Amino acid sequence: MSEHKELAELAVSIYKRSRDNRAEAQRGIISVDLTSRLEQAPDQLAKLFESVEDRPIDAKRDARDIEAELEEAIDLAKTHEFPEIAAAAMPHIAEARRLIARADEVSMSGITSVTSVTSSVKVPTGSRAKVAPQEETSLSGWERLEKIASGGMATVHMAKNASGKDAIWKQAHGKHNPLASANMKITDEAALLQEIRHPRIPEHFDHGVVEGKRGEDVSVLIMEHIEGGDLKNTVEQVRKVGAQISTDKAIEYIALTCEPLEVLATRSEPIYHRDLKPHNVIIHPQRGPVIIDWGLAKQVATGSDVSVTRGGSGTWTPPERDAGVSGPFTDVYSLGKILYFLLTKDTPPAILAQEKVATRLAELDRPGWLAQFIVWACWPQHEKRIQSIHQFRILMQNKGVWPEGQTIESSASDSGDFTTWG
Repeated sequence: MSEHKELAELAVSIYKRSRDNRAEAQRGIISVDLTSRLEQAPDQLAKLFESVEDRPIDAKRDARDIEAELEEAIDLAKTHEFPEIAAAAMPHIAEARRLIARADEVSMSGITSVTSVTSSVKVPTGSRAKVAPQEETSLSGWERLEKIASGGMATVHMAKNASGKDAIWKQAHGKHNPLASANMKITDEAALLQEIRHPRIPEHFDHGVVEGKRGEDVSVLIMEHIEGGDLKNTVEQVRKVGAQISTDKAIEYIALTCEPLEVLATRSEPIYHRDLKPHNVIIHPQRGPVIIDWGLAKQVATGSDVSVTRGGSGTWTPPERDAGVSGPFTDVYSLGKILYFLLTKDTPPAILAQEKVATRLAELDRPGWLAQFIVWACWPQHEKRIQSIHQFRILMQNKGVWPEGQTIESSASDSGDFTTWG
């Protein structure tokens, strides 16, 4: 009897711990999203102030959108107990309202020019004004719920269907890029997830188009909700308690992350993620690392495609991406940077100098071979870098030395070539 009681108490304890971990991971995601919104607001408002004299109506409309987004950010910050974020948002809201007031003043002066076209058709007396379209928040039985993150191309919400199943609702927006471009990225990601199946990649549930706030078509992707915290949040939690991730665990995380990348890179038309960063790798409690956000991934016949599309995430993105060059070495660079981040808890600089990397790793009692390996993986010139995810993983799991009896050349490139495309 006592054994059953102990098992029951253990089960309750595990459940509570899992629930607390999920809640903490959610707070981390929300914190990153809110901080991102605050960082973008000053530049957005500054650009509107530059245009308000010439296009007051457009500036006022956009300023109201910023005001509404910041008010939503304050509500989220208060709900999740981020008082410093709520306080930091207030000056930006004041600026948005000052901009709105200035737009009204300019409009009243009667000397404005507006980018929107006014219809010359007169509405008959007594007719009703057209009701503004209502934003759709459902698709194929899925209901959009609270927003949990926002990026350059899309906002991310939780979703649920009639049976109570949770999912991620990823919806395009045109805040920083043309909506048509964001819609295309969502559609491309949906097509990619439909085609590939791997336990370290979220499952595609559905996708389609909904009506936006102004009646525009907006692309939506509904996919599997991955439980757990991302690597950025994991490192932040470790840093808070003054601990560090063991070298073996860091290598394990990266090796498991390599699994789907290796599979996709060996296809006849290889697929590269091209936007790997700690925020895009979630540690699932049972499955381990799962790679999310495949919006910049692309499938091409080697050497057959050239585009002007760029993209990436700062220090995590290799320099050749600025020129539209991608290949089997692209994701190697990002994984090398992520490995450095896991081992040091430091955001890696744009260029990793071997002497500085070696000194930093030595301070943390990390094995000496890792410095040369990481610098090799993150070499700025892609021709001199470790050339494939497969080669990267084998070297990492063998302390930077290629196993006897195998030639590095035979595995130097997953696809045998590289491409120049966006």
